[in-house]
Amino acid sequence: GRTMYVLFVSSADNIAKLDELRGVNRQLALDPEIPADERASLIERGRVFVMETLSMHSGEVGPSQSLPIYAHRLATTEDREVLARLDDVVLMMVPCHNPDGMDMVVEHYREYLGTPYEGARLPRVYHKYVGHDNNRDLPLQSQVETKALAKLIFEDWFPLAYIDFHHYGSFGG
Repeated sequence: GRTMYVLFVSSADNIAKLDELRGVNRQLALDPEIPADERASLIERGRVFVMETLSMHSGEVGPSQSLPIYAHRLATTEDREVLARLDDVVLMMVPCHNPDGMDMVVEHYREYLGTPYEGARLPRVYHKYVGHDNNRDLPLQSQVETKALAKLIFEDWFPLAYIDFHHYGSFGG
């Protein structure tokens, strides 16, 4: 029931022409009949789109919690190497793959903060139908979260790379 967001991080020039870049990316992804010279021109004009999703499993709060720091560093950097990469890449980040489950985890933590149960796992599943394992739904695409991501990836933006960030949890590797 919660809104899922996508954050775009790139150079100011790329963000200003995001719709144009999206069109170039779409054409390159869907049209196998592009003549070689036109394809080369599109590749030159286009950018590499990279999609990152954070905290697919709601108990893995680290990726979502680190996003503001990571995005701020990218947005305010003066590092020439990073700036050059931001000229070539449009980074798409979904801050939380399962926002309803993340709320459950946070509420559970706050409820037991300062008690012997602080840090205990949520004693129920994060999702009525798929439990905590949204990634098992990718082939079926029966859940709202999976459908939203599939639309972003396969219908709207066509990123060249897709990365899902997990973390080890409370007990390390």
